[in-house]
Amino acid sequence: MKKFIVAGLSLGLLAGCGSTEDKTEAKDKNVQKQEAKKEDTTKKKVVSQEDFVVYTKSIKGVNFIKEAKLHNNKAEIIFYESFAAYKAAHADSTTTEEQYKQEFSGEGTIEKMFVEESARILRRFHALNSINITLPFEGKTYNVNLSRDSLNAHLGFDIESIKVADKSWENNFVKPYVNDKTKRDEYFKKFVKVQ
Repeated sequence: MKKFIVAGLSLGLLAGCGSTEDKTEAKDKNVQKQEAKKEDTTKKKVVSQEDFVVYTKSIKGVNFIKEAKLHNNKAEIIFYESFAAYKAAHADSTTTEEQYKQEFSGEGTIEKMFVEESARILRRFHALNSINITLPFEGKTYNVNLSRDSLNAHLGFDIESIKVADKSWENNFVKPYVNDKTKRDEYFKKFVKVQ
């Protein structure tokens, strides 16, 4: 009888250990699935209008964006034609014309904005084929219509391969192309049209 009890307890312990391993394996598989979902979200085949609009709220000059839209994996951001046009659409805004001008004035401000934001959006949304940004300001219209392929060819690497978390975005793009005036000017002249 004692042998049966010992044998029963032994089998129970072995079965318990096996189920713990099964539970751990199941947890690992769930974690892997969640990580894959996060990765898939970033690498979606189609970008949702909602995700895009939410993301544009973090770009320079966000208060003066008239429209942010997507069509066939092509993104477009259009700024108000003038402060008067902005005020007509936002009559209750306390923003002054001076604040509007300060947003886009200053040495290299527009150049930095166009270089960084166009690349940042293509880096963030892997499914986008191109980004078009238009900013009318003080009698000039700035426009970039940048395809992912032309950006990647210019850089010599895929923009979507660099990350904020590992600082490759900062080291491989921001420092050399946004902060360095020579490369910034080269990028701006190549991709941005000023009329």
